[in-house]
Amino acid sequence: MTLGTAIAPSSIEADSRNFGGDFAQWFSWCQTCGHGGHVAHMQGWFASHLECPVPDCACQCDKRS
Repeated sequence: MTLGTAIAPSSIEADSRNFGGDFAQWFSWCQTCGHGGHVAHMQGWFASHLECPVPDCACQCDKRS
């Protein structure tokens, strides 16, 4: 049993340096809309966007209540 989905080896080193070590490689999802992706990719998206990257989803997944 695994706790995450692996990403391409070529991007692991860069993502790990920029976004929090091994956790950057894990797959995670929004508890509100259910959309998700690899943590490093999601952090990169939300660094310059407010809403979910999935078309027609206006969820502000990264908003902290």
